[in-house]
Amino acid sequence: MLFKHVQHDSVQSLLFNDSHCMFIWFVSPQDSGTARINIGRDDEKEIIASHKTQGCMMMPCHNALLLLAMFLASSSSSDEPESVLTGILENFVNERLGVQKMQDHLDRSIFDTSPVVPQHLLNTLAESLSKKFSERVAVAKRLRDKVEQVWGSLPRTTSIQKCCSNVNAKEIGSNFQQQVDREQACNHGPGINTNSSKYPNKSIVDVMKENLYQYPSIKFQYVGTEEGVTTVFPKFKICSSTYDPRFRPWYVEAATPEPKDVVVVIDVSGSMNATYKGTKLMKIAQEAANTVITTLNPNDRSARILTNFYLFINITYITRGMLSKMSFTKTQIIGVVSFSDKAYSATGSANQIKCRKTELALATPHNKKYLKSLINGLYAEGETYYKAALSLAFDFFSKGNAREKVILFLTDGQPTDERTIVLSMISQRNAVLGNSVAILTYGLGELVDDEILTKIAQQSSYNASAGEIKEGVYTRVSNPSNLRFEMASFYNFFGISGRLTNPIFTVPYFDAFGLGLISSVCMPFYYQSNLKGVTCVDISMSDLLSDVAFFGRTDSSYAFIIDSVGRLLMHPLLPSPQSITDDPIFLQVTSLETSPPVEQVLKSMLAGESGKRLFKSLRVVSRGDSILEGSRYSNVKSVYSWKQIMPNNFSLCVVTVESDIETTLSVKSNQYQTFLYHRLDLEKDSDKCEYFGATATTAESAVLLSPIAFEKPYLQIIRKETVQDVKQYKSHFENGVSSSKFKEFVYDYVVLSAYLDELVLDQAHELLDSAVWAYVGFNVGVFRLYPGTRLNQEYDATKRPWYKRALAQKGRIAFSIPYEDAFGAGAVITMSKTILASRSGGHVNTDPVVGAMGLDFKMDAFYVFLTDAFPACLDSSNVGCFIIDDAGFVIMHHDWLNLKNRQDAYNIHISQKEPGVARTLIENKVMIQTGCINHEQLLHQYTWLVSMQNTTLSFRNFVIYNIRETNLFVVVLRSRSEETSDCHMTSLQSGFSMFVGWPSVLEYHVFPVSQCGIWFIFCCDFECDTDCNGCPHFDFIISIFGGIASY
Repeated sequence: MLFKHVQHDSVQSLLFNDSHCMFIWFVSPQDSGTARINIGRDDEKEIIASHKTQGCMMMPCHNALLLLAMFLASSSSSDEPESVLTGILENFVNERLGVQKMQDHLDRSIFDTSPVVPQHLLNTLAESLSKKFSERVAVAKRLRDKVEQVWGSLPRTTSIQKCCSNVNAKEIGSNFQQQVDREQACNHGPGINTNSSKYPNKSIVDVMKENLYQYPSIKFQYVGTEEGVTTVFPKFKICSSTYDPRFRPWYVEAATPEPKDVVVVIDVSGSMNATYKGTKLMKIAQEAANTVITTLNPNDRSARILTNFYLFINITYITRGMLSKMSFTKTQIIGVVSFSDKAYSATGSANQIKCRKTELALATPHNKKYLKSLINGLYAEGETYYKAALSLAFDFFSKGNAREKVILFLTDGQPTDERTIVLSMISQRNAVLGNSVAILTYGLGELVDDEILTKIAQQSSYNASAGEIKEGVYTRVSNPSNLRFEMASFYNFFGISGRLTNPIFTVPYFDAFGLGLISSVCMPFYYQSNLKGVTCVDISMSDLLSDVAFFGRTDSSYAFIIDSVGRLLMHPLLPSPQSITDDPIFLQVTSLETSPPVEQVLKSMLAGESGKRLFKSLRVVSRGDSILEGSRYSNVKSVYSWKQIMPNNFSLCVVTVESDIETTLSVKSNQYQTFLYHRLDLEKDSDKCEYFGATATTAESAVLLSPIAFEKPYLQIIRKETVQDVKQYKSHFENGVSSSKFKEFVYDYVVLSAYLDELVLDQAHELLDSAVWAYVGFNVGVFRLYPGTRLNQEYDATKRPWYKRALAQKGRIAFSIPYEDAFGAGAVITMSKTILASRSGGHVNTDPVVGAMGLDFKMDAFYVFLTDAFPACLDSSNVGCFIIDDAGFVIMHHDWLNLKNRQDAYNIHISQKEPGVARTLIENKVMIQTGCINHEQLLHQYTWLVSMQNTTLSFRNFVIYNIRETNLFVVVLRSRSEETSDCHMTSLQSGFSMFVGWPSVLEYHVFPVSQCGIWFIFCCDFECDTDCNGCPHFDFIISIFGGIASY
C-alpha cells in the first residue's frame, strides 16, 4: 500500500493506492467548511459504497472513508504535529467509537454511592466460603460413616464392575468433563487382580448418589482400600495398570497427616547393574524411589541421597526478604555428589546456583516432577560405602524440629567400610539430634547383609543419654518386584494409634482426567480400630473459590485466601483456577503481598485470629499484557480485614482502600426492548451472516454475560447453555421477568450498554470500512460486541489485555501493538478507553471506573493517522516514521506498508527493529528498565517503560514526539544508524514466543543498551535459601501466568 501527500498552491491532495483501488481527494482550503470533494478511481468507474458478503455489509476499498474523515479533520490545522495526531485520535475514538457519547449517556443515568464497609464484605464472603467447605466435609463424612457401618459385613469377591469397560452414557457430563454413568460405580487398582477383595456395595453407592444429587457441583467420590482397590462414583472409563490408591498423596495424607522429613539413600554401586527377570536392579530402585516421591505431599520435605552417587534437591518454597524489602517464594536446583570412601557434593564448594550443601525440598508437584527426572537419569558404578552416605543423610536434619524424621536406606550389597564404624557414626550423629531420626532399611536381592541392615534400623549402639531411640524396621526384599510396594509403604511406620476424625483437605493439584484444578476432602475409615482405607470427594477449586476469584465490589478491592501454612489458594495476581492447565506453583502470601506490615497480618491469620489493620500497601496493576508490557505499581492506604474460615483452618482476607466508595447503577426498565445474546447458534430469529469467517450479525450488537455476572459463576463455566437458557435471558432483560441467575446490577448494565447500538448502527458502513469490531465491557460482567458474534463462554473483559491497558491509561486512549484477529480479519490494532461512573459537573481522575470501550481496526489505517499529522513522514529527505507504545513495542513502521507477512510485525520491540534509536533512548533515560518476578516460569523478567516530560526531544538522527492523552510515541527517523540487533526468537515453557535478549547471562548485572524488549534471566532460578549474588533490584513483584493472549 502506498500513500502520497501533494501540496499545490490552491489544492491539497492525498493519494491512496492499494491493490484494489486508488482514491484521490482534492480539497480546497479556501472553503474548508463546505469543501467539495472529488473522489476518483483509477479505472474511472463509479465507486460502490458497499457490498454484501452473505448478508454482512463490508467495504470493498478499506479505509477510504476513514482517510477522508481524518484528512478533513486536520487539513486546515496549523498545530504542532503531535497535537494534530492527538486531535485525530480523540476525534476517532469519540466520533467513530463514541466513547464520549457513552460517557454522557452514563452521566445522565442514576448512580447511587455508598461507603464500602470492609467487615460486611468479609463476613458475607466468609459465610459463603464456610458453607461450601461445610457441605464438602459433610459429603466425605457421610460416605466415611456408611463405609464403616457396613465394612465388616462386606463379602470378598472377584465379581465386580471394572472401570476399564465402556460407559453407558449418551452425552458428556458437564460436571465431569467426560462420559460418566451416574447410576453405577466402578473399581480399578492392583487389588482387583488378587484372588478376592472387599468392595463397596450398593448401599455405599446409594450414599454417593444422594451426595451428588444434593450437591451437584461436587466431583468424583471414591473409596481407596488398604488392599489396593479404588471404587469411584460415578463410573467413568479408566484403564490404568499402575494406579494404586495406597501410593497416592490423598491416601497417604489422610492415613498419616503429620508432616515428615524424608531422606532417601539409594545404592547405585556397580552391583546394581545386575538384572532380575530382564530388568536391572537400578531400574527397579528408580521406580521405587519415584513412588516414594509420589506419596509425599507438599507438607513433607525430602532429599535424595545415592550411595556412590548422591542426589538431592532443594526446591524449598520459603518466604524471605527481596533485597531486605520485598518477599517472594524461592526455589533451588539439584546438587549431585559422587563418592567412594568420601562424599563430595556438587554444591559443596563454588557453584553457580550458590546453594548450601544440604537442604530439604518441599514435596510440591513441581519439585517432585523434577526429582523424578533426575532419579531416572542415574546409573550404577563403583563400590558401596555406607558411612559416607548415611553421614550426609544426617546433614539434612536439624535439632529442635518437631517433624518426624526418617532415612530410607536401600542397598543390594554389603558395606565396603567397617560395620562398627558405620554404627558408631550413626549413634554419634543421631545423639546430636536427640535420637529423633528413624532409619528404615531395605535389602534388595540375595547378597545383602541382613545383620548390619537390622542393626542400622534398630540403632543398637545408640546413646541412651540423648533420649529414647525411634527404632526402625529392616525389610528384606528377596523379590525385587516387591520393592516399589515395600518402600512406598514407609508411611505405615508413622501410623497413629487411635482414630483420626478430622477431614483432610489435600493441597490443590491438576487433575489428570480433565477436571482442572481440584482438591480432595478425605477421611480415613477404620474397622475394629484398624485403618482399612480412605474415603474422599473431589471438589473443583473453581467452584470452591469462585466467590473469591470473582470478588471485587470496586476497582480497588480484592480478596485472597490462604491455607494453614500460609500458601495462597486464591489471589488476584494468581491465575483463576479454571485457567490452570498444570500443577500449580505454591506461593506464600508474602510472595505477592510484599508490604512489611503484611507479615503481622499473616501471623494473625495463621493463628486462626480475626483482625483489621490500616497501612500503605503495594498495589500492582498490569499495563496490559503483563508479559510484554509489564506492570505499574503504587502505594495505597489499604484496609486489611481477615478471619478464619470454618470448619477448616483456611483464612480469608479482604483488602479495600480507605474511604472507598461503591457506585451502583439504577435502571428501572429496558427502554430499548431488545436483547440479543451472543449465542447466535441458539437464536432462530437473528439476522445472521458470515463476517471474516465467523457467524455474525450486523443488525445489532450481541451481549455476552461473563461468569462473574452470575450468582453461581462456576456453574456458568462448566455447563452448556441451551435454547431454553437464552429464552430465559431474553425474558429477563427484555421484559423484566425476575431471575435468580444473575447478580444485582447486571440488568442495569445490560440495558445501559444497549446504547452502543445507537452509536454504531447509524454509521455502520463507515465504521466497518476501517474498523473490525466495536465493543463495551463493564466490570459487572456485561460485554457487548458489534457486529454481534459468538464468544467463549468464559470470556471476561476485565481480564483481557485491552481492558487492563485502558485501566492503566485511565482517561487516556490506549493502543495495543498489532496482533492477529481471532476471527480472521488479519493484523489489527486495538484502541480502548475507560468509562467512569456518573458525575455531574465534570469528571476527576479519582472517579471510579465502571467499564471500558474498545475498537479493533486494520493495521494499515494507523499509518494514515500518522502521515496525516506528520508530513515529515512523507518527506523524501527522511528515512520514515514509526510509532511505539510506552513499553517500547512498535505499533506501526514505515517498513511495514508493503509487508507480505503481517505476522512479522507482531511483538516487535524497538530494540530489535531500531537498535540505534533504542540505544539513544536508554542512554538519555527516555526508555528505562523495569523488573518483576515471573512466578510461573520461576524467572526474573524485565520490560521497558518509555516516558517523556517534554513534548518533543531531538537527537542526532531522529526526533521523538510524545503523543499526549495516549500511550504512543512517534519517531521521525532522519537517518538510520549502522547498529544491528542481536535479538533472536525463543520460546518459554508456556508456549509463547517473543524476541529475547540474552545479555551475557553470567554478567547480568551489566545492562547492555541494545538488549531486546522482553528478556528473562535465570540467575536466581531454583536458588537456595542463600542470596543469589548479582541479581539486580526489582521495582515490584507480580505473578504472571500464561502466554500472549489475543486482545
